[in-house]
Amino acid sequence: DLLQGFAMPLAIRVVCDILGVPIPESKLIAPISDAIVRGMDAGASPDLGVPASDARARLATMVSEWAPLAQPGRAFASFADSGAGLPKSILMNTLRVVFHAGYTTIYSALGNAIAFLLVNPGARGPFFEAIENERSIQE
Repeated sequence: DLLQGFAMPLAIRVVCDILGVPIPESKLIAPISDAIVRGMDAGASPDLGVPASDARARLATMVSEWAPLAQPGRAFASFADSGAGLPKSILMNTLRVVFHAGYTTIYSALGNAIAFLLVNPGARGPFFEAIENERSIQE
């Protein structure tokens, strides 16, 4: 519950904020992401290939809807406006890949941190102290 209610939405929000694109609902992203990740084993399990391909297509459709709404000055709009002269298809594929890679990395890292803190209660104090120290350094 903590992963789906906290880690997943936070991971999506962080990546979308960095990219400057609208934040989709977690319930839309999770099954797409899961199918894409499982599809990485399609060589060993060919039956995973079609669902993964379908999921990439669904994510590509979402990305194409986000692109016109990208916030100026954020990563995606800056990349798109950089004058690199890349075709739109490459820009959209890049946004799709960066979104998915960022989401899965943050979601997995949060999940691992939560699992570690649950199994190692003695680490909670130092963990939260480190976060507070980082916060005070940034201020």
